[in-house]
Amino acid sequence: MSNVPDEKARAERLAKIGETAERLAARETGGFDILPKGAAFGTKGKILSVARTSDLPLGEGESPPYPAELLLQRADGAERTLSGRWTRGLIATALRRTPTA
Repeated sequence: MSNVPDEKARAERLAKIGETAERLAARETGGFDILPKGAAFGTKGKILSVARTSDLPLGEGESPPYPAELLLQRADGAERTLSGRWTRGLIATALRRTPTA
């Protein structure tokens, strides 16, 4: 789920981390305009960063998915990276995990 009141605001996200749903705020202002290539969001000692790994879309349409990586960084220095597909739409943005063979 995403919320951006206007283009000068920070995008807000709701993410499930483990068993807990947490509210995240973008680390920079810019509304939805910052989301197409990826973004970084922070909450309670965690930073989630999404970056596209290619400029070649994996589909067609107004908001096609792109290959991407999600980096979760904790305040204690622990990190985890997941590969997937970054989709930015008018309603939501999401990283969907790429199935492994």
